[in-house]
Amino acid sequence: GFNESLNKATQKSQMDVFTRFWDSKTGRVCTRYYNSSFLRHTTADDLLKSFKDATTGINLAKLVRLVVT
Repeated sequence: GFNESLNKATQKSQMDVFTRFWDSKTGRVCTRYYNSSFLRHTTADDLLKSFKDATTGINLAKLVRLVVT
């Protein structure tokens, strides 16, 4: 998710990364906060680098779906 308003403390836009998964114990889809990345005016390359940095530790081979809004 992208928060397009500026973060007052850092004066940067913020990209938040959440995980969504099926929890077999509760029988529900769960969403959990994973990480954030702070951005300035960015190019597509800068955005990709920030995304890769923010998703370090996620096994992308098991990724089923990615939605960027």
